[in-house]
Formats: sequence, C-alpha cells, structure tokens
Amino acid sequence: MREEMPLSPSMSQSAGYFDSSRKLDKPATMSDLTESMLRRLLSFVPLKDRLAVTTVNKQWHDVIEQSVVTASLYSDPLIDSTDDQLKLFFNKYGAQLKYANFDMFRIDQAVSQWNWRQMVTGLSRFCPNLLSLDVIFCSRHKLRDKDLIDVFSACLSLRELRIDAQFVTGHCFAHVPATLQRLELDKCARITNSSLFCVANRCRSLKTLHLSQFENVSNKAIEEVSKKCLSLEEVSLIGFPTIDDIKISTNGLLHLSQLPKLRTLCLEGLGGVTDRLLLAMAREGSAMMHSLEGISLAFCFNLSSAGVAHLAAFPRLKFLNLDGVRRRELSEGIVTLAAKGRLEKLLLAERTSVSAEALLSAVKTSPKLRLLDVCNNPEATNWATARELVTFWSKQVLVDGTRRPLVVLTDEAITWTQVDAPNCNPYIRPMPVQVVNIDPEPVPHKRKSVFSRDSALQLPSGFMAPELRRGNRYRLMCGVDPNVYLGDQENIDPLAGMSKDMRQMLMGDAWDDGANVAGMFFKNGYFHGSNGQMNYIGDAQEMDELFG
Repeated sequence: MREEMPLSPSMSQSAGYFDSSRKLDKPATMSDLTESMLRRLLSFVPLKDRLAVTTVNKQWHDVIEQSVVTASLYSDPLIDSTDDQLKLFFNKYGAQLKYANFDMFRIDQAVSQWNWRQMVTGLSRFCPNLLSLDVIFCSRHKLRDKDLIDVFSACLSLRELRIDAQFVTGHCFAHVPATLQRLELDKCARITNSSLFCVANRCRSLKTLHLSQFENVSNKAIEEVSKKCLSLEEVSLIGFPTIDDIKISTNGLLHLSQLPKLRTLCLEGLGGVTDRLLLAMAREGSAMMHSLEGISLAFCFNLSSAGVAHLAAFPRLKFLNLDGVRRRELSEGIVTLAAKGRLEKLLLAERTSVSAEALLSAVKTSPKLRLLDVCNNPEATNWATARELVTFWSKQVLVDGTRRPLVVLTDEAITWTQVDAPNCNPYIRPMPVQVVNIDPEPVPHKRKSVFSRDSALQLPSGFMAPELRRGNRYRLMCGVDPNVYLGDQENIDPLAGMSKDMRQMLMGDAWDDGANVAGMFFKNGYFHGSNGQMNYIGDAQEMDELFG
C-alpha cells in the first residue's frame, strides 16, 4: 500500500490546509492575532457581550471600540435599553456607525407616535457617517416625510434606505442624498410620480429600487427612472394580485428593458406582466438582454406557457421564480426554458401550474440546478416523481460526477419521507439530494429517507434566493395586524386618501368599527403550517435572509 507523502509547508498553505504535524515555536494565544483578525472574530459576538469584555486588556478595548459599526436594536438587543442608555450609546459610537436597524423598536402602545419618531430621528443625528438605515418591521409606528428630511439632513452619505412608507407622501425625496444607491419602499400607496422624479433626478447612482403597493405611480415614473438611473442592477415592483389598483401597464413595464446593467427583475402580482411584455423584453434590441440573471414573476396571473418560453432568449438567465402563477398551464414553457441548461434556482411554490412530468423533465435538463422549491404544490410532485428525481440526480452526482448536490424545499413531508436516500456517507460528502421541510412542525423521520433533519434557516446565506422573493416581505406585512385603532388618529388620518380596497386590505373592519382585526393573510411558502396559521420564523436577521 502506497504511503502518502506529507505536504510541505508551502504546499499546505497553498492548498488551504494547516499541517498539524508541525510544531509551533511557542503556544499560540489570542494576543498573537492581528487586530484585523481579532476584529473579525469579535464581530460575531453579540454587541452587548462584546462591550462587556472591553476591560480584558488594552488591545481588546481598542479593537472592540473600533468594531462597533452596526446597531440592530432588536437583534443585538439594544431594544431593552432605556432611552437615556440608547442616547449614551449613540453619542459614544454614533460617529463610527455605518448601519442602523430600528425594526421592532418600541412597538408597545405606551410609546406615542411622536416620541417614537423623535427617538428615531434624534438617534440618527448622532450618526453623520451612516451608510444604511432600516425601519421596516413595526406594526404600529411609522415614519413621515418630515422625519426622513431630518434623517437626510443628518446622514449626508446615506447609501441604503429601507422603510415602511405607508405614511410617506414622497416630498421628502427632494432632499434625498445623491449618494443613495439602494431604496426600498414597502406599502408606498401614497408615493406619487413626482416622488420618483426626484429620486431619478438626484440619485443617478441608484443600483436597487424596490416598491410595493404603488397605486399612485404610473408609466411615466417608470419611464423617467429607466432613462436616468442607468446604474440600476435590481428592480422590484410588487403588487397585490387580487387588487387591480396598479396604474402601471405593460407599456410602462417595458421601459425597464432599457436598463443596461439590470441583473435581477422582480415583477410580482402585476396584471401588466403578460406574454407580450416578455416577448418584447427578449428581443435583441433590449438593453437588459445580456445582463439579466434572475427574474421573479410570482403571482402574475396573466402569464402563460408561451411567455415563460420567451425567457429562453436571455443568455445569462439562471434564477427563476414562478411562485403562485396558477391560472394558466406553464409546463411547456418551463421545459423549453430548462432545456437551455442554465437554470440554477427554480421556484415553483404556491400551486404553480406545472405538471409532475414537466417538472421532472426540467430537472433532468438542468445540470446546474442547485435549488428547487415546490412548497404548497402537491400537483407538481407525487411519490413516483420524487423517487425518480432522487434516483436520477443521485446517479449524476455519485456515479457520473457531472452535477452538484440539489436542495429541494417542500412542505409535503409524507411524499418525500417515503423516498429512500442513496447509499452515501453524509460525513464524507454531502447527500446528492437534500429535501428540506419548511413547515416548522416536526415530521417523523425515517432512518434511510432522503428527508433532511435540517431547517431552511440552516442553509448557506443567500441560498434561498432572497433577491427573487422581495414580494414575500410585502405579503407578510399585509398579513400582520397593523395595530391601527380609531383612537390612534395620527395613523388614521393619512390612510384617508387610499383606495377603498387597499384600505380594507390593510385594516380589515378597523376602518368601520374600530375592531383590531388582522389584515388579509396571504399564504406563502414561508409562513404556513399544517394548521393554516402564520408561524413565527425567527429574528430580524433571519427575516432578512428569507425576504431580502
């Protein structure tokens, strides 16, 4: 038997290995780490715990002080601190903060709207070098235009802004910093064309634009943004499929095809997404033809198989989300697109109209496929299809070595637990097919089943394609009780200008009789359980991973 030669130190280093047979000249300690290495390690320690060990020695004190560049009030958790403690923290570290997240900040009824808004804008004044600000998830408190003007005047280098814009009219964007590169506005029913004109004129370096519930934005605004924001790489326009208040038509959406750097396009729940739109976008004259890598057309009910087939013309398209497109059969179009062999992530959840045979064919002709989502789509997967899929893919990975492991997301535990896993030692190499259950309820685990014990949140960061699921965040927000009462006049008044259907969706019966009724529940692949109820999925960081 041939004896393996040990790697030389240079070979070990180049191969990424550490030669454990080498003896160290002296014991290695934490003090031997460089400041950059120590700062990186300490960045994984929760902020409060990190600050508690500043007294270990002077080196640690200096490194920890320099490492405080983010503040997430809910997940750190600074939210337990008093107002005076928060002011002290921001007064000390505010000048070096680059990222601040105010999600779930002071959401209880004891904190008035005015005091909450004063705290958010007041703390922002301590952060002149802030680059990114998140104020999205809060069931009661909302920012207004005046608050954003205060933030813009204090944070002149702001690059990223994510907010719940339910009570923002948009005149604040006349003051938005020209440095802004990412703008995400959810529930922006009061935003108008003039607001986006300001953004287009001032933010020429904008790379990401996300809008949801934009019922007062028309084709003209989309045309203006497409002409002036030529650096856009991600665009998300999210509507609600059961409410036809969106003024943007097929012709308006067509202007987006003139963005030369567009990599990800999310058009969800929009009636203007038709076969004709995709045909026009796929023509050779389209500026985004050779840049588009991912597209989401979730819950676009006017789409058919012919439209999906047009996507095969995009040479770099590898990520596709067709969640909830259920009114017309899409099987033939999906098979045509998959035959190009470029798909890496294919999302067909929420009863997407595709047959089991077409799904199997698409998987077989997609050698680069890494993620397949068939949650809440029992028609697309039966036991025979699941077994053949696992058998085929396992052979390609283990025997032929031509493919990489595949992750399948599902909530149909019974179907997949009956499929046997191939003979493979998971401690030596990953399973060729890993079936992950997104339903939080426990599932009886069969010893040799292909069904995984891991949860979806244990998958690598970004693996679940959050950039293709921007609409999930909006649909989640519509399914959560907005906590609006008739007595809460500061929140009631701005809603008066909304359409009746949109107001009813957001408030339920609260508009008529003051009852605190949850908004419309929009069932989707990350929130349903077997009981049909919404399930809590984790903290703010986990939500960012799932919904971008």
